[in-house]
Amino acid sequence: MLDALDAAGARGTFFAVGEQARRYPALLREVVARGHAVENHSLRHAVTHGFLLPAALMREIAAAQALIADITGRAPLFFRPPFGVRTPATEPVLCRLGLVCAQWSVRSLDAVDADTDRVVRRVAGPLRAGSIVLLHDGLATGRRIEPPTVLAALPRILDLLAARGLRAVTLRAACAAATD
Repeated sequence: MLDALDAAGARGTFFAVGEQARRYPALLREVVARGHAVENHSLRHAVTHGFLLPAALMREIAAAQALIADITGRAPLFFRPPFGVRTPATEPVLCRLGLVCAQWSVRSLDAVDADTDRVVRRVAGPLRAGSIVLLHDGLATGRRIEPPTVLAALPRILDLLAARGLRAVTLRAACAAATD
């Protein structure tokens, strides 16, 4: 993924799960060194995430926040909830941690669909300036597609962006540009 982004002069935002960050710290540092952003995607990405009470939710997000900041040297600014599930406790917890909830506007379903053509078509239709495209590193549902669909789909999606006169930027850069 990093090589495909680099080849296109594109930048991405990677929402890291804290436990995976702990396992692969060198990869997170490489993501940042290559000009991409690493943000918070919870400590464990548990299927029970949407059922956490406020104190447990705070521990889950804060632990990932600390891990990612320690590894990358940059505290995340954004949080993407596992499975996109937000509860009434989400915003107060994020507010206390100084995080902003980030969702997506274009869902590729690449983690569950091995058909690259279908994934690219799914992205192509709604893709426009300001879109936030949800892609995965290959494991999101407990079943792994080998090789991850994103590896074949990402270069095609980046070509599509270029053909439309668009470019991929980090969520941080997009938000900064929107406030200028």
